[in-house]
Order: sequence, then structure tokens, then C-alpha cells
Amino acid sequence: MNIAPRRPLFNRRPQSSIYRMFVWVMMILGGVWFIQQVTRGDIKPLFQVTPTPTRSVGSLLLEGDAEFSAGNLNAAITSYQQVVDVDPNNAKTWADLARIETYSSAFLITDADKKQRLLQALDSARKAVELAPEDSRAHAILAFTLDWNANTTIYKDDPRQVDKFLAEGEQEALIALGKDNTNTLALAYYAEVLLDQQKWTQAEQNINQALARSDADQIMDVHRVNAAVLETLGQYNLAISE
Repeated sequence: MNIAPRRPLFNRRPQSSIYRMFVWVMMILGGVWFIQQVTRGDIKPLFQVTPTPTRSVGSLLLEGDAEFSAGNLNAAITSYQQVVDVDPNNAKTWADLARIETYSSAFLITDADKKQRLLQALDSARKAVELAPEDSRAHAILAFTLDWNANTTIYKDDPRQVDKFLAEGEQEALIALGKDNTNTLALAYYAEVLLDQQKWTQAEQNINQALARSDADQIMDVHRVNAAVLETLGQYNLAISE
């Protein structure tokens, strides 16, 4: 009697398949290729933080101007500092930064903070002149920054330093006007220096010349200096209007 062999119930002899081997080889090769691509950076790991896109200089300048106009001077300074970090050889940006830094000192409380900010502004203004020695506007803003550094409260124990700042400020204003006698901003800053030197008649003459220029209405600094001159001359209602 022929009896068929029993089928193994629990143990099966391993059977090889060329197709299964092919699949395994392809998976191994694919894994090696994937690791190489990740190592080279051609493939980025999942959930990796994407780099923040770099802001353009134009965008930062627009933001800085908007913040300055809104009275957010510290934010404006931050924007301009980012610009000079990207483009450190732009004299105009350094000059504009110096102007904003100078104005921002008026919002600080302690004399130590004001002094530090004004000296920071002075460094920025000198950098602008260093980069563009023939630029009238850079010299004008340096004159303005020097004038505000001549603070009798900050240097109450060193009046000679105040006089030194004012003398250099007057020189810079004259240099600015010598390079461009149509520079309305330079005229206004020159008037401010003269005012702080107690040369009231000359200060009034120069600010009136600035006011007569066609672009005077668009320059805030002209009206600010005129207000200071009018206040000194006792014309308080006109000073308030300015």
C-alpha cells in the first residue's frame, strides 16, 4: 500500500526565491543611496527648521523710516543697524542712523544713558564722513550730532568739552555749506550750533535763510530749530506753532 508522506505541520524547509533576493538587494542599495544624499545635503531631514529668509536692505530702510516717523526711535535704530551690518560702506545709512540715534537720546532718562547714546551717534556720524568726505549731508549731520553732544548737563563738570563740541560742530556745518550751499539741512543745523553758542542774531539769520528754501516745509529739523530760535527770542506763540 502506498501512503503519501505527511505534510510538515510546524516546520517548513526554507525556500529561496530569486525575486525575493532581488527585492532585498534593491532595498539595501536604495538605503545606501538615501544615506549618501542626506549626508551630502541633497535631501533634507523631515521636520528640519527652514532658514529664515534674509530681509532686503530696501525693506529694512523702509521699516526704519516708518518707525522713525511713528516715533518708535529704538525700533528705527534696530532696522538701520541691521542695514549697516549688511552694507557697512553706505555713508548715507550711517548718517541717517546717527541722526536717529541723536534724536533718540531725548527719550532717555539718565544722563549716563544719554551720554552713551550721543557718543554712539557721534561714532556713526564720523563713520559717514569717513566713508564720504565730500558729502555735504554727512558733514551736516555730524555738526548736528556734535551740537547735541555739547550738553551742559552731561558735561557740567567739563565746560571745555562742551565748547570743544560746539566749535567742531560749527566747523562741520561750515564744511557742509562749503560743499553744497543749497543744503537746507546744513543751514538749519548751523543755526542750531550758533544758537547754543549764544550767537542769537546769526542763528536767526541762518534759520530764516533755511526757511526761505523751497524744500524747507518738508524738513522737520528746520521747523524744530526755528521753534528753538523763536523760543530763545521770546516769541512763544510762534515757537508753539513751529
